[in-house]
Amino acid sequence: MILPKIFNQNSSTTFILCTIMLANFNNLSANNINNFSEVRKLDLKNTTINATSSIKEIHQIQEVSQYLTRKNCLVIFDIDNTLLFPKTDLGSDQWFSHMVEAQTKLGVDTNTAIQAVLPIYFHVHAKIDLVPTELDLATKLTHIHTCCHHAICLTARSLPLVPATMAQLTKNNLDFPANPYAHLFIAIEHSFDLPHPHMYKNNVLFCGLNDKGTVLLAYLDHINYKPDLIVFVDDKAKNITAVELAAKQRNIEFVGLRYAGCDQRVQDFNHADTQQELQEFLTKHPYNN
Repeated sequence: MILPKIFNQNSSTTFILCTIMLANFNNLSANNINNFSEVRKLDLKNTTINATSSIKEIHQIQEVSQYLTRKNCLVIFDIDNTLLFPKTDLGSDQWFSHMVEAQTKLGVDTNTAIQAVLPIYFHVHAKIDLVPTELDLATKLTHIHTCCHHAICLTARSLPLVPATMAQLTKNNLDFPANPYAHLFIAIEHSFDLPHPHMYKNNVLFCGLNDKGTVLLAYLDHINYKPDLIVFVDDKAKNITAVELAAKQRNIEFVGLRYAGCDQRVQDFNHADTQQELQEFLTKHPYNN
């Protein structure tokens, strides 16, 4: 089989996967999450911020419900390794993290590596299916939706993955309720004034290279909405911290829930097996750069 140029079998850069956003691999370990568990207050620009924030760890999505203590609550979900993941490790966050780490150890510039592997990343995700991280996830989300004012997804995925992501959410019955602020969006696909490509579409914010907290604030500003409480569920502590800071900037109570339901799957990642799977995948679905 003739492999793409960036997948030379003599190169240690073979089969790198990335997810467009560097933040997706720079995650903190579950052990570090305890450092954020205390309730904190922040002084911004000499103004005392009284809204509290806390970060906890959960293992089941149904645990989110116990933190929905206010009626005017915004619930936000990450997608990868929180709501959905590939059936195998091919295309997974853990595969991406392993390959990027291998490159950085060789001194390869991260941004250069990212740009080099984006085409194959998109190629893989155009062909694979995603599945829910838990049984009866759709039912659990439906219950959560009835307990909050508004619910959205906030993902680091980039624009080329918008069609596939929306299709996978629908296929797995994870469509979110109608947005009460839909009338404020002239087009189905909307972007804000941010430095990097991004998109809002049907209750999903695609951040690309933008910070998740920055994208969320742009969304809240556009719909002129200030919830009394933000509950954010993500498998990566760094993303939770970014959204926590955004909530503090607006004096909004915040609960970050570090989803640990996929931790064992991440720990069990086998690079050799996944590399073999990619070879078989490319035989079935040739890559033409």
